[in-house]
Amino acid sequence: MSALEGRRILVVGGAGGLGSAIAAQTAQAGAQVIVADRDAKAATEVASTLGGSMLALDLADPEGAAACVAALPLPVHGLVNAAGVAEREEHGRTSAAEWERLLRINLVAPVLIAQAAAERMASGGSIVNITSIAGRTVLATSGRPTPAYAASKAALEHATRALAVAVAERGVRVNSVAPGFARTGLTSAALDRDGEWIARHTPLGRLVEPGEIAAAVVFLLGDGARFTTGQTLVVDGGVALGLVRYDAE
Repeated sequence: MSALEGRRILVVGGAGGLGSAIAAQTAQAGAQVIVADRDAKAATEVASTLGGSMLALDLADPEGAAACVAALPLPVHGLVNAAGVAEREEHGRTSAAEWERLLRINLVAPVLIAQAAAERMASGGSIVNITSIAGRTVLATSGRPTPAYAASKAALEHATRALAVAVAERGVRVNSVAPGFARTGLTSAALDRDGEWIARHTPLGRLVEPGEIAAAVVFLLGDGARFTTGQTLVVDGGVALGLVRYDAE
């Protein structure tokens, strides 16, 4: 039997570069996948390819997104929060409105969705939040730290631990995966600028592939991690161990 055979997994952000890789590997592991995304057309296309279903979610409205998840028919066996945005800088600074938008999408929505999903899960359910090494170390490639994004991911990682305790009595596990730099729509511009520098300063000598992040997610969703909760699995080739150096040359 495949690792996730017979399970129903909701992948939020499942039409994005990383989310679609997660949805694909989840389906390959035997799960019935629900692809949730604000881009309904793209979500429908991904879901159709995987033999799954689509759910339109707008994380800019966290309460509305959580209500949609709460209305899903049972059973729901797993959730992956893979959606996220990075801040748009205005004259080198992040505005208060942009901070609020980013925290709403990257932190508040995943937490509310996770709470709603946990209530739909029986014992053995699993939730995986996608955080980032940006929430664990200062990433200052080209001298441009991104404080709002880093803060949102650090907060989501801590919220993951708190949620793990809160839903443990239901038999539901909550973990996170903190990826390094993979080429997706969110990171494409940064990697065009800094990708070679990051690869050189990664102990394993390259960038991470979306499929490698997806494999970590599938592991946490499955029975191999049935006694693992409140943990963060870092999938970055060791980059966070050395990227605190602003300029090595």
